[in-house]
Amino acid sequence: MSGDELIAEVRQYNRWRRGDETAEEMPDPRRIGFVLDTLCDLAERVSRERDGLRKRLNDDLSIPAPCSAWIRCDARLPEMGLLVWLYDELTKTPWFGSRDEPGADGWLWGNAHGAIWHDGSKWDGDVEQDDDYHPTHWRLLPSLPNDTLSREANH
Repeated sequence: MSGDELIAEVRQYNRWRRGDETAEEMPDPRRIGFVLDTLCDLAERVSRERDGLRKRLNDDLSIPAPCSAWIRCDARLPEMGLLVWLYDELTKTPWFGSRDEPGADGWLWGNAHGAIWHDGSKWDGDVEQDDDYHPTHWRLLPSLPNDTLSREANH
């Protein structure tokens, strides 16, 4: 039985139950029981599939909470243009920057040289792009405190 057929039968039963004069005669209770059981099975399957998709999505694409952990660049790269903390193990240097357009050695990395700001929805900065930057790790910048965002929105 297709989903459309199930829905049609339940709607027909509901019209009869409400006393709608256009409804056909009383449906067979065994048939309605079968339809309701089938709908319950379908709802359970959809719920399990949804939960499985959520888990896979969280496992595959989860981004750690802001500032919760450093992520190795060889494990996963930040989104293009997303301003993040960057770190170079070799030079022991942290900086603000972003991954930008592809360059000769892979990605061009940017350095904001500390000139960053929050535009009310995300971090931004005047980023100098160069292929001389070789970060080994990155992490998200923290969110602003809620009271700071609400003050900025009122001005």
